[in-house]
Amino acid sequence: MAPIVLSWSKPLLASGSSAKMDTLSLANLVLDLASIINFVALLLMLRAVVRNRNVLRGYSIAGSFLTFVSILGFEVAYYLLGNILGFALGWATVAFWFTAFVYSLRKRLKEDTERKEVVEPTTG
Repeated sequence: MAPIVLSWSKPLLASGSSAKMDTLSLANLVLDLASIINFVALLLMLRAVVRNRNVLRGYSIAGSFLTFVSILGFEVAYYLLGNILGFALGWATVAFWFTAFVYSLRKRLKEDTERKEVVEPTTG
């Protein structure tokens, strides 16, 4: 029975088999699992938003935008790595965070406009 070797420079050896898994393959496997978990989490978030749109009320505009941009960066990395599962499942998350950003921005702009109308008296 061969031991599992964890090293940055050596490939991971599966215990008891001669099959070798290189670091890139292992990384793609971990990314696939993370993508599936992220997609399930997204479905739960979408369910909450569909039930009550006010769930998005407290979302930060900057935070939503930065999350959207970072996940878009992950999508580029998935594409460059050839990770089809992560690439495919990730677009739903990109769309969600873009929508959350736009919704938060529109809500803030609407609130600011309403506040200006209340503060500034109309002359005439």
